[in-house]
Amino acid sequence: MDSGSHFETVLVPRLTKVAYAPDWNDGKPERLPSGDEVDRSPRVLKIQRLESYEDAIHNLESTRSGLDGLFSDAVDRSLSLLSAERLEQPWAYQIEVLTDDGPRKQKVDLVETFNLVYGVHVERIQVWTNEADRRWYRAVIGQKGGHRLLILWRDMVEPPLDPQVERTFLEERIEPGAYDEVLINGDSAVPGVTSLDPIFKRLIEEEDG
Repeated sequence: MDSGSHFETVLVPRLTKVAYAPDWNDGKPERLPSGDEVDRSPRVLKIQRLESYEDAIHNLESTRSGLDGLFSDAVDRSLSLLSAERLEQPWAYQIEVLTDDGPRKQKVDLVETFNLVYGVHVERIQVWTNEADRRWYRAVIGQKGGHRLLILWRDMVEPPLDPQVERTFLEERIEPGAYDEVLINGDSAVPGVTSLDPIFKRLIEEEDG
């Protein structure tokens, strides 16, 4: 059994069971945890899957023929590198990963990835809904180096984005002076709100380098 399958078939089930109840017998909990055990037990288990070296190589694409510039062009076009254009629909962002059954598409959690590479200490995550166009935003509130951060994510394609409708909504939701930095995927017409795309791309390139 390789380490990957051991993690999925042994460690994850064990951690899940221990988080629910301390004592088990024949696949059933013998008792529920005490109040003290609840306080000392994790409420949420977060599993992070990182892109492997093999997946990164697999995602290399090239349109040039011949050896001249082949590798550099492939790296430039690699699906494993961040595509700023695809950030318009962050919930649909995917890469291709290799499995025992062949390549398959795997969704990428861009929100979590950005929090990690940007060094965000997340305090809470909220969902904001704009009733005017039924667009919803994932709002990450946290800190970095003592500075208050608000990081917003939304689908810019569905429904079609009206910059003025968005500006009216966000100006009502974002309290002036409450944050040292406000970031959003894509562009925004809201004063004081900056696109996170170039920051994200630079950080990913530094990680890959």
